[in-house]
Order: sequence, then C-alpha cells, then structure tokens
Amino acid sequence: MKNPDIDKIEFSEIIKQVRNFENDNIDRDPLKIVFLRNITLETVIPFLKYSCYINNLKLNVEMGDYNNIIGEVMEKNSSLFNYLPDIIVICLKLDVLSENLTKNFTGMKINEIKEEVNRILNFIEKIISEIRKNSEAIILLHNFEAPVYPCFGIIDYQDRFKQCNTIREVNNKLLDIVKDNSGVYIVDVDNLQSRIGYNNYFDKRYWYIGKAPYTKDASKIIAKEYMKFILALKGKNKKCLVLDCDNTLWGGIVGEEGINKIKIGKIYPGLAYSEFQQAILELYNRGVMLAICSKNNKEDVLEVLENHPDMVLKKDNFTSIKTNWKDKAENISEIAKELNIGLDSFVFIDDNEFEINLVKKLLPQVETILLPKDISLYKDLLKSTSFFDTLTLSEEDKKRSIMYKEEVKRKKARDQFKSMSIEDYYKYLEMEITINPSDDFSIPRISQLTQKTNQFNLTTKRYSESEINKLSNSKNNDIYYLHYKDRFGDSGIVGIAIISYIENEAIIESFLLSCRILGRRVEDIFLDSCINAIINKGYKLITALYIKTKKNEQVKTFYENHSFSIINHSDKEITYSYNKDKLKVPLPNFFKSVIINIEKEKKDKV
Repeated sequence: MKNPDIDKIEFSEIIKQVRNFENDNIDRDPLKIVFLRNITLETVIPFLKYSCYINNLKLNVEMGDYNNIIGEVMEKNSSLFNYLPDIIVICLKLDVLSENLTKNFTGMKINEIKEEVNRILNFIEKIISEIRKNSEAIILLHNFEAPVYPCFGIIDYQDRFKQCNTIREVNNKLLDIVKDNSGVYIVDVDNLQSRIGYNNYFDKRYWYIGKAPYTKDASKIIAKEYMKFILALKGKNKKCLVLDCDNTLWGGIVGEEGINKIKIGKIYPGLAYSEFQQAILELYNRGVMLAICSKNNKEDVLEVLENHPDMVLKKDNFTSIKTNWKDKAENISEIAKELNIGLDSFVFIDDNEFEINLVKKLLPQVETILLPKDISLYKDLLKSTSFFDTLTLSEEDKKRSIMYKEEVKRKKARDQFKSMSIEDYYKYLEMEITINPSDDFSIPRISQLTQKTNQFNLTTKRYSESEINKLSNSKNNDIYYLHYKDRFGDSGIVGIAIISYIENEAIIESFLLSCRILGRRVEDIFLDSCINAIINKGYKLITALYIKTKKNEQVKTFYENHSFSIINHSDKEITYSYNKDKLKVPLPNFFKSVIINIEKEKKDKV
C-alpha cells in the first residue's frame, strides 16, 4: 500500500512518519540538499522529507547560516562544499535583501531604483558564480513574490517603474542569469503565492517573531515544487498517460448514446471535456505518450477519434489504443510490453473508482488519478500534477510518441516476417548508427538520458547539464553519444558513454542505451567503438563499472560477455577490466551504415 501524498495527510502525521522513515532500514537512494537563505525555512523540511521518503529517496538536509550566504559561498572549504550536495536551494526574501524596494520605494528616484535592481542581480550572480567554482550541484533559485499591496496603491500597476512592475522586472532578469549558468532553475514562488492566495501563504505573526514567512500551506506547496525538480533529476518522471474514454475524454457512454450525443464541444458540459483534452494535448506536445484503455467497442471509439468535429485529441495522438472488455490492469500491462517501458512510467486516469482501485492493487507501480465528480476540476487536476515535469525539453522528447509508434511498426514488421532469420530482419530494417563526441547541441539530451534511462544502464549515475558540460570540456573525460535511425524513422540520440582518464587508466563511468533500441546489437558496436577510441589514445588499462539497481539486472553480465574480466565484486557493485586476449563478441554486419567519429581527441578540450 502506497503512503499518501502530503495533500492527504495531516502535518502531525507527517512528522510522525518522517521519524519512522528515518529509523527504518530500507535502502533508499540518497539525496543531499543545502539551503542558502536569509529567512527561517525550517517549516518546509518535514513536508520535503516525507515527499522524498515516499518516493524512495532518503533526504539529508544542511541549513546554511541565516543571512550569511556570501560568507558561505566565498569560502572554498566551507561546510557547504564539503557536504557535496546534489541540490543547492537559494531562498532569498526581498524584504531582507532590499529594504529600499520593499519599504522605502516611495522615496526613491528612478536612477536609484535601477541601481538597487542592479545591486540585487549582481549579488545573486555573484552567489551562483562562487558556487560554480566549487560545485556542479543543481541550483534552485527562488524568485521574488510581487507585493500584494504595492506602495503606490492602484496607480502602482500603471507605471513600469513603480514597485510592483520593478519587482517583476527583477524576476524577468533572473531568467538571464539562469540562461547564462547551466544547471540553475527558477522556483517560481511568486506563482505559488498567487496559486494559494496571500493570506494562506504569508504568516505575518511568525514573520515578525522569527523571520519565518511561510504558513503550513505555503511550506507544503513549496515542498511540492521542489519535488518536481527532484523527481525529474532522479529520473522518476513518467512517460505515458493512459486514459479511459467514457466520462473521461468525453461525457456520456458512446456505446449507448452514439457519437452525436456524447458531450464534447464549445458549451458546458462539453467545454469542460474539451479543455481537459487540451491539457492532455499540451502534455503530448511536451513528449508525453498517450494511450487509451477503455471497456468499449473499438469501432465506437475510433469513430469518435476520427470523425467527431469537436474532439481535440485525434487517433494519431495515441501511441496505443486498447478498447476491449479485458480488465484494465491487463491492458495496461500489454501497453507496457508493446512500448517496452516499465510500469512505473505510467499514469492512469479514470472516472471509475473500481477501475482505479483495481489498477492500484494489481499494478502498484502505476500512478493513478481518480477524476472527481465535478468535471470542471478535470483540467486543473491534471495540470497540477508533477508526474511529467522534466528539467529539459529536447527535440527527441517532442518526437517521443512518433518514435514509439515507429517502434510498434518495427515489431509488427518482425511478426510479418517470422520466416526470416533475425539477421535478415535486421538487414530489412536498414539500420544506420553514428557515434559522435558530445557537443553543445547534444549536451541537454545526454543529461536527460542519464536521468531517465534505467534498464540498459550499467551504473544509473545521474548527471545534470552543467556536469555533462564540464565533463565534455575536460581533458580528463570523453563523452560519446550514439544516434540511430532506420527505415521506420529517426530515433535520435539513444546511447551514451562517459569515460574518465586517471593517469594511465581509462574508466567507463557510464554506459547506457534507450530501451527503444535494445536487442539489435547496437550495444556491441557502441562498446567496441568506445574501446577502440580509448586504445587509440594510448590507454592499455580499461576498467568499467556495474552498479546494481532494481531495474538494471539484465545488464549484470554485459561487460563479462564483452571481453571484460571481474577484478572486484560486492553485492552492489562489480568492477571489470578489459581483457584484450579474452574471446571477442563477433560484430554484426547487418547494419546499413556505421559511422564512427570518435577516433581523434578533440582539440578544444582544456
């Protein structure tokens, strides 16, 4: 039974559960966060710890001294950097940072306002710059809440140089700092304040007593916002949204009422379903795969998707459509096999409590959303979830549904050519692979693959964009990526190798491939190319790591099967050494083309 999320549990129970979690012996993925702040922020921590624990993460928190940020980041050997955090949160309240903008604004001239804005931005840029000298941690930077009661009253909003718009300008200019520094992200607390309302957000009494601005409601929503970044960083975001049809995508039961009487369109209640579909379409355009799982006649559903004039979602938006009378847990399992992704990559939405509970019981890995009775709440309920948030959005993401449809076509083609040998089928695919060193274009996708890939991933190490960028430009590292396409389509970047060089040794720190291309011998070509590139650099000692996780058991013997010998072994980790005299895996010759561009060391490395 899953633990309830923080919206469904009392604060006192959260405190109790956090204590229980901290005393249990369950092996969880460690996460270290440092908070740099000029306010009292401790009220957020119980909510954040609880949210981490129920997502199988063990959170360790280090609180920086109150309003001593510059002192902490300027000291190279400070506890901040010795702690080696995964995430650094910079939480600055404008009331403390700038009394001029918050309390003295009416007495300031325009040039003084501009100078104060520049001082604040330079201060924040200095903090980030100093952090980056000593840490590649993800940085979460709070923006500033706009005043609810601006100092010039109603005329404040009419002038871009008055208080409210000045603070909005500061927030906009924070985006320039984020753009210039990789691995830095804005936590939009200004939006969070507007989302729950100022009176539910700001605790005036505790602000005056101890500079603690946040109510429990605010602390909860801030913790939830942090979790969106954390889950994306840890590769725990979802890939596929599975949807019921009747009273979910449209109102009514199409099999009974017919296509002309279901509720979807421009007026209520159909408008609520249309806007819900629009929110789903937004997810599709962000790269989330869509599937249908409905107890219905297939012909009825397809007629709606193809012919109803008010449908926002069309047949082509769905990667898989299961319309039959089997139970929905069985259908979702079939979709997972069809798409070759784990059940923990799915979110299932239905208006029927029985169906939701069935899936919860039989497929606990699948996240579920039970739609409320009030259809006007559908859209906001979906948009409020954090299941599909990512730290980056690549072109491959936007094409994901198309790519998985292409994969389904490959499988169907294989079924049609059962009499073919597997080699003949691979030749029929006309596979083309290109192996390149990392570059500016590929870095976001490389980072994202390390955060998302779990099955064919030898170490499951996660890397931020800033970490990948640093490794890519270091003379002590190489990052190679593999691009794949065939007669059914272009799959983009699907493989990553990260190699470190220490004295005379080359270490394969990470080696991973997307589940979409497994079983086509691509991994053999990729590993062999990496080894040849290492040898051509003059390295004779090549070692590689396998770190055991719950999902990568299938690659436990990968190195052992590819000319590597075990040199160190424990329950969780195996270290291998490349043995040039060991029997080699014969390389396949059924690829249409193999282009390898990694033989020469890049000259621009420093």
